[in-house]
Amino acid sequence: MRFSAKFVKQVFKVIHMKKLVGKNMVDPPPRLELNAQQLKRSQLPQRQETIGASDLITLFPAHPTTQHVFYLHGGGYALEASPFHKKIQAYFVSKYGLKVSAFDYPLAPEHTAEVTLCETLKAFQRLVFLYPDDQFYLFGDSAGGGLALSLAQHLRDLALAEVPVEPANSAASSAPNPSPSPGAEPLSEAGLADLRQTARHRPQKLALISPWLDLTLQDPRIAGIENRDVLLERELLAEAAANYAGDLALTDPRVSPLFGELTDLGALLVISGTDDILNPDVLNLEERLQALGSPDSTGTQLTLSIAPEMMHDFVVYPLKESAPYLDLIGNFYTEK
Repeated sequence: MRFSAKFVKQVFKVIHMKKLVGKNMVDPPPRLELNAQQLKRSQLPQRQETIGASDLITLFPAHPTTQHVFYLHGGGYALEASPFHKKIQAYFVSKYGLKVSAFDYPLAPEHTAEVTLCETLKAFQRLVFLYPDDQFYLFGDSAGGGLALSLAQHLRDLALAEVPVEPANSAASSAPNPSPSPGAEPLSEAGLADLRQTARHRPQKLALISPWLDLTLQDPRIAGIENRDVLLERELLAEAAANYAGDLALTDPRVSPLFGELTDLGALLVISGTDDILNPDVLNLEERLQALGSPDSTGTQLTLSIAPEMMHDFVVYPLKESAPYLDLIGNFYTEK
């Protein structure tokens, strides 16, 4: 059953959902791994991998395909994937015949951006090893959208130059001796070869739903949206941002990809609602790309879809209004 966005927004407002969500982002409840458990019970063929302590679960369609989506869920970098995320993964598999791998990346406050991005890179590297003939795409909602863009930037850097395995900011990206983490030994030639192989498979299509791209939350347009946003509270979201950033600056591209290099990222489909305090993030993304030049010159083609009066991450929820946007994403991946 799908509900209207207007009804859901009213319910969220009555129960003070933004307070509940914000408090859980700052101080998360016990990790139950409900989404992973549900995916394991799915009727769709699947394969489970473990990257560190995180599940990487791939669902397969009825017919073989080389079109492969790497999905990173939202939740303020602190909350586990929900059943809604599982349903979206299964939807793209069943309706569009896509292979979809969801990664339950390390969460804050137990882990910070440096660890999360590195483990996400390892998960993608594992998929490239397992499915070397696949064409990969990235998909992320909310915080997962920010993580997806950070990963795309790092894979782009790997493809264009020898950079550290640990995702680095622009100042460190020219370091001559790639190494897995600060203070570690440089990678072997075999390790470097593996990374370059991964970079050659970097996704050329990215779909982002209500992405969190700027964790500073300093855009002045946020103030005019706060009262309309029924899901996110700026003050609590800022605490979640600090937890995820750890020792990194909030403007570090590993934390806020809006401050990273935006060229040579391929086709980018971004969906956002106007009643979302993160909507200015995607407007800033559009403005910065326009300032860089034409899509032909930048190597990044942005398609931005703004949904009037829609709340944060509305596409993920079972709303009547969200269905067309799921199909917009599905067609984006499958069109030639």
